[in-house]
Amino acid sequence: MTDDTIVTSELPHRVALKGARNVRDLGGYPIASGGKVRRWKLFRADALAELSDTDVSVLLGLGLRTVIDLRDPEEIAAAPDVGGLLDAVECHRIPLLAGLADGERLDETPATLGDFYVLGARYCARQFRDVFTIIAGHTEGALLFHCTAGKDRTGMVAALLYGLVDVSRAAILADYRISGVYLSAVIERLRVHIREMYGRDGREDFLSSDRIHMERFLDFVYDEYGGAEGYLRFCGVDRSAIAALKELLVGGPP
Repeated sequence: MTDDTIVTSELPHRVALKGARNVRDLGGYPIASGGKVRRWKLFRADALAELSDTDVSVLLGLGLRTVIDLRDPEEIAAAPDVGGLLDAVECHRIPLLAGLADGERLDETPATLGDFYVLGARYCARQFRDVFTIIAGHTEGALLFHCTAGKDRTGMVAALLYGLVDVSRAAILADYRISGVYLSAVIERLRVHIREMYGRDGREDFLSSDRIHMERFLDFVYDEYGGAEGYLRFCGVDRSAIAALKELLVGGPP
């Protein structure tokens, strides 16, 4: 399980797979109270539709037992997670940003990607509650949550988990930015496509992993709710679930 030819030894702990580019162990980051985020329990990822049989074996070998798919139903239908993985794990499908399409009247179109994250936090509290309640109830093996790129929806969930146990803001921002490195080839192809389709009107800035977008999200969470724990309480995650989340993140051996 600790073979560094599969999982890198340096932060962030990237899982080297052929069919996915942005798979990482959340563990290893220092926390303010001492110690580090627990390894081998929580993983984040981009789409899992192109995993090879070997990739599936690697993930199962890391103890993966539960997957949370944060994508919309249309995304899942177009690129479902590979059957070999779904047959071996418990899968929960929670479209994290469904609240933005539930008839809510948004005052304005988000000017930046960071503003889009804030809208998600405002209107999708129920979905965030469901995601974190599932994570809190996870006890056996490892859990992985993912979206399409593993950058935006997945990045918000990861940032809140880190904030819950006081991982430094610098580390959270660095962890967010690394998606841009791992996804650079994919992002460049999408950038070219957007320019060809929409010209200067295309929102190619939404492909960015610039720290200012995550800073906007974190500022909102801390200014409005006092931090990640306050935001999760607002979403409806109860105190026992929050305690379980903290235990999952920092309890036991690192």
